[in-house]
Amino acid sequence: MQLTGTKSAYAGRLSERTLVLLTDLHQELICQRIREARIRSGLTQVQVAEKLHMTERNYRYYEATRVPWSRLTELAEILNVDREWLINGDEDSRPEVVDARAVMAEIRDLRALVERLLGTDKK
Repeated sequence: MQLTGTKSAYAGRLSERTLVLLTDLHQELICQRIREARIRSGLTQVQVAEKLHMTERNYRYYEATRVPWSRLTELAEILNVDREWLINGDEDSRPEVVDARAVMAEIRDLRALVERLLGTDKK
C-alpha cells in the first residue's frame, strides 16, 4: 500500500475526514513496522530510546501511536532497515528474517570443522 503523497493525489475526491483516517492508518502501519524492525534487530525499547536521545516513554509513543516524519531516517539507520520500508512497507526493502537457531547451528558446525582441521577436536 503506497500512501506517499496521499493528500495531494486525492485532494478534491476524498473528504478531509477520510484523509485523516488514511493518514492515521498509514501512521499505524509505520508504527507496526518500527516495532517489527526493533524486535528483529534484537534491540529493546530502552536501547532505541537511548540511541535517539529520548526517554523510553517517548519512544514507546513511536511504536504505539505516531512517529514524526523527521525521525524516520534516523530510526531506519538505528534499526538497520530501509526508510522506504518503514514508510511504505515495500516488500523489496523488507528486512531479512534471520533465524538465530540456524545461525548458531552454522557457528557450531564451523567451530567443529576448525577444531578438526587444527587437530584440537575432542575425539
